[in-house]
Amino acid sequence: MRDWMIPLGMGMCCLIMAGTSCVKATHVQEPQLCSPTRERLPFCAPADASPVAQAAFEKGNQFFSIGRWDRAREEYERAIQAQPDLGEAHYNLALTLQRLGADRQVVRKHYIDAANLEPGNKKIWNSPVLRRYGDVLVEPKANTSPSMVPGLGGIGGIGGLGGGS
Repeated sequence: MRDWMIPLGMGMCCLIMAGTSCVKATHVQEPQLCSPTRERLPFCAPADASPVAQAAFEKGNQFFSIGRWDRAREEYERAIQAQPDLGEAHYNLALTLQRLGADRQVVRKHYIDAANLEPGNKKIWNSPVLRRYGDVLVEPKANTSPSMVPGLGGIGGIGGLGGGS
C-alpha cells in the first residue's frame, strides 16, 4: 500500500508547485517606462509624433528606465531633431540631463522649452522640478479650512473638509 502513495504524493506536490508558479508569473507587472502624469517618469511619445521621433522616444524611455542616462539623452535629442516642437521630448531630455548632472542653465532651458511648447500640460507646469529651474509663479491653493455644515451634524462636511457656506 505504501508503494503507490509515494509517487502519488510527489505528483500532487509537483502539481501544486507548478500551479503556484503559474499564478505568480501571471501577476508580474512590467515596469512602467513612461507616464503622462507621474513627474519622475518621462513622457510617452505623443500621438502626433513623427515615426522617427516615436522610435527615439521609445528607445530613450527604455534607456531611462534602466538608468542609462547617456543613451537616453542621445535618443531624446534625436526625437527633438526629428520634431523640435515636441514639448514632451524637451521635458524628457531635461529629466535626463538633470540625472547626468548637466549644467543647470542647460537643464532649465529644456524645462522652459517644454513648458512653452505645452502650455496646458499639467505634468510639465505643475512639476516641482520645473518650478525649481523655471521662473514659474505658483499660486497658493484656495483656503481649505473646515467649515461647519449644519445639515451634516456639524462634522465639517464630507471628509471633514467642509464645503458648506
